[in-house]
Amino acid sequence: MSLFFTMKERRDDMKKVFIVLLALLLVSCASAPSYKEGQYEGVSNGFQPNLKVEVSVDSEGKISDVQVIEHQESANEIPAVSQALEEIPKAIVEKNSTEVDAVSGASRTSEGIMNAVEDALSKAK
Repeated sequence: MSLFFTMKERRDDMKKVFIVLLALLLVSCASAPSYKEGQYEGVSNGFQPNLKVEVSVDSEGKISDVQVIEHQESANEIPAVSQALEEIPKAIVEKNSTEVDAVSGASRTSEGIMNAVEDALSKAK
């Protein structure tokens, strides 16, 4: 048994490394969602029922805008709810995902917005 690798063994090892790296690259690209361009409405329940959003998807298949168009949440009484109604849509656009952090003190409103956006995006597939 030799302590040195032959050129063929080195080449075979490099091929294996290349194949593994290529597979990892393909998996990471496949996990990025892509949607059909357009505007879509979604609905879910926050703390109150019928929280509606409008989601815009650009020509690249990315979320370009999220607007809460109708809600019955207690935004005037609870500052955290008002904060969630403003910040969650921005975070979703920024991350191009509904997997964002909820606003403390308004977790049901935050989750309602995320779920409504998921409902809208289900129509964009």
